[in-house]
Amino acid sequence: MIRFAFYGRVSTEAQQDPESSRSWQLTRSRALIEARGGAITTEFFDVDKSRPTPAPSTGYDGSSPST
Repeated sequence: MIRFAFYGRVSTEAQQDPESSRSWQLTRSRALIEARGGAITTEFFDVDKSRPTPAPSTGYDGSSPST
């Protein structure tokens, strides 16, 4: 069995109901994971948690790699 951590998120309580959003996200995740022999063993869920600063740059500029 492969163990998974569930991480769900809603942007704000004003835009989505956290309980119903958590429920459908967890249900969908379980269906995908359990169908492949896995199990969710821990859960995390955030309401309105965003990165306070921009993500670090990867240096990728969108161009195709050189050959």
